[in-house]
Amino acid sequence: MTALGRRKRGKSETEALPAEVESAESEAEVDGDTEIDLAAETAESKTAEAEAETAELEAAEADEARARAARAKAKAELATAEAQLAKARAEAELADAEADLATAVRTKVRKAPKPPVPQKAARAEQEPERASIGTGTFAAITLLAVLAVALLGAAGTLWWHQRGVDAKEKAALQAATAAAGAAQDFSSADYRTLDASFKAAAGDATGALKDQYLSLAASVRSSYQQQQTVVQGTVLKTGVVQITSTDQVTVLVFVNQAVQKVVNGTSQTSTDQQRIQMVMKRINGRWLASKVDVL
Repeated sequence: MTALGRRKRGKSETEALPAEVESAESEAEVDGDTEIDLAAETAESKTAEAEAETAELEAAEADEARARAARAKAKAELATAEAQLAKARAEAELADAEADLATAVRTKVRKAPKPPVPQKAARAEQEPERASIGTGTFAAITLLAVLAVALLGAAGTLWWHQRGVDAKEKAALQAATAAAGAAQDFSSADYRTLDASFKAAAGDATGALKDQYLSLAASVRSSYQQQQTVVQGTVLKTGVVQITSTDQVTVLVFVNQAVQKVVNGTSQTSTDQQRIQMVMKRINGRWLASKVDVL
């Protein structure tokens, strides 16, 4: 090979060196990065292991703390139970001591010597004398007899008085009930059943009042039919004003009266509130109205 050829070859080899150097450097950089990544992964792994160990240590400490708390609670409960047991024992001992003391007192009382009985008293116990009734004793017995008779008389008077009160109260209740029914009949009428309405109301009255009602009913019959009048009374309340006897009671009745009628082809309605005082008498076992005043 000539010198020129050698020079060319040497030059070619020289030119090829940088490429090889760059390749080597590139490979070295890759190896370096790989080593850095491995080191980072190793560090992260160690950190994770350290954190896991720390967590396990903390969990173990927490378990130990819970165990200590449970032991303390059990110890406290045991102490409470022991205190209650000691208290129960003390109470039992106190009860036993009180029972022993009571037994001792009873025994001592039974064993105590009885005081001597005087001779006269002993003879009196053995041979009791016959009691004599003196003037004072006889007067006391007489006074007791008089008081007994007076008490019996007072008791009898009270019984008769109470019996009379009960009879009047019963009469008042019966009269008030009958007055409520009569007031409703007196304040009600229907043009379609006038005969029945007037008959029911007349049946609740007696004496002059009954005659007055029948006369009034006859006078309003035609107007009720012409105006198609319907009157409906509703009793709101009753009250006893006076109890003259068990056969005569005055009662006050509060009534609402609703009136419906047709005037000149127009339907009209109205409501009237009334207070009716009624003297009720018992006749043949029935309470009837003998007098009515609209207040």
